[in-house]
Parts: sequence; structure tokens; C-alpha cells
Amino acid sequence: MNYDENTLDSLEKFIDDYLAQKKAQYKDSGDISIIQKLEHIDRTAKIAKLITNNNKMAVVAAKFHDIGRIPQYEILGAFRDDIILHHNLGEDFITRLLFKGILQPSPELDAIRQGAMYHGRTSFIPFKESPITKEAMEITEIISEVDDLDNGCIGALFYIEDEIVNDKKGYKAKNPDLDMKSVSPRVMEFYRRGEKFNKMTECYTYADYLLFAAILAIQSLKGKHKEIANQLMSWKLTDEIGNALEGYKKLFDKYIDPAFSKEAYEILERYYTEAKQKEETQEK
Repeated sequence: MNYDENTLDSLEKFIDDYLAQKKAQYKDSGDISIIQKLEHIDRTAKIAKLITNNNKMAVVAAKFHDIGRIPQYEILGAFRDDIILHHNLGEDFITRLLFKGILQPSPELDAIRQGAMYHGRTSFIPFKESPITKEAMEITEIISEVDDLDNGCIGALFYIEDEIVNDKKGYKAKNPDLDMKSVSPRVMEFYRRGEKFNKMTECYTYADYLLFAAILAIQSLKGKHKEIANQLMSWKLTDEIGNALEGYKKLFDKYIDPAFSKEAYEILERYYTEAKQKEETQEK
């Protein structure tokens, strides 16, 4: 499908203006989590541009993909998908804009809506009841990839310790009798296989949640954009964090049971090294 450039220009202007407004609104809020989420949206758009050779449809969809995080934060003061799923809020946000006449129906906006609703969870698409077009599915898959690339290889290193210390995911409140450094056996098996799992059903502790973040990095390091994932993980993020690989080691040592932390790091390091070696081989 050939997307209409004028429509994309209009949609991009709307979302750029909206995000700029939210950045101004929250810049002095004192809560780093909402600023980090807005920075995540910026990075996913840049990564989408990189992996698609500047496919404008993908870039604009990336700017919209986590739009549901803003009303989620404004309702809850936190990013809690276990209470209100941000995917549903993202779709609702777009539907309300259509209802109010702020945005107009178009194939481009429908693909963006699908990306907001189903990124990272394409298995939930109700193919029989409400079929998704091939083009919208392709955009949703790209958004899922760039979301994992940023969250696993960059983003989590900025926000995850704050979430652990302040129980922003509610694991301590929901599971007060569990050691937050313990790893659920099923999570560890998924992780050993390098297999992505559902954090909503599998994570009970912050050690589980930390391994979920790392598995996003692993999925990216073994995926079709492994060279880009390796480059992202090699970037120095801050003096305190170092690069993502170094940052994960510090977090594993601090927040995962020593019986598993060393193994968890070695698994992540192996995928990182393999991706790096492949990149170096291609450069020769």
C-alpha cells in the first residue's frame, strides 16, 4: 500500500505538537518516569527511521505507539498495565480524536491505531473477528521491534532501578511474602532459552521483571536487527551506568539472587558477543 504523504505530514504534526506540549507540561514535575517515557517515544521513532531506511509511515507510527502511556500516567500516576492496559488507552486516545473530529479517518491512522493497540502483543489480534490489513500488520511488527530494541537495549537501564526501589510495578505490594530477588522457575527457563515471555502472567518479583527487560535485549540481539541491537547496547549511557551490558551486570548483581545473577549475565553476554562477532565479520 502507498501511504499518502500529506496525511502522514498532518498526523506527524499533530503528534509532534502533542508530545512537545506534554514535555513542557512535565519537565519540572520532579517525576523522572514520565520524562523517560517521552524520551523512549523519541528514541523509538529514531530507531524506526534507522531500521526502515526512513519509512515515514513507520516513523509516525512509532511516535504514536505509546501514546496510551500518557493517560495511563495521568490516571494512575504510574505505568501499571496490570491495572489499565496502555494499549487500550492508546486505541481509545485515537478513537476520541476521531470522534471529536480532531483527526480524520484514513488507512494511515488505522495502521497507527493497530500499532498502538497491538505492539508487542500481535498474538492478541482478533484475526477472525476484526481482520488487520497486511500493511497495518507490517507496521505493527516494526513498532514491536523498535519498542523492544529501545526498551531492552537502552530504556530499561534508565528506569528499572527506580521502579524496583519505589515498587512502581506493585510486585512488593501484591506479593509481600516473596523475596524480590528470587527468580520464578518458569521465568528462568524462558530466559535460558532466550524466549520472550508474558510479563503480565509470569512476573512475580522484580528479579523476574529485570529478566523480562533483559530478554527484550536478547530477542533483539538474536533478531534480524542484531547488529543495531549490539550497537545500541555498546553505547555509553551515563558514567554511572556505562553501556547497557555493564548496566545489566550491575542490576543483576544488585537485584537478583546470587544463585542466578551470574548465569543470567553470562547468557546475556553470550548473545551480545555473538552479535558483535557477526557485525565484525560483516565489516571485513
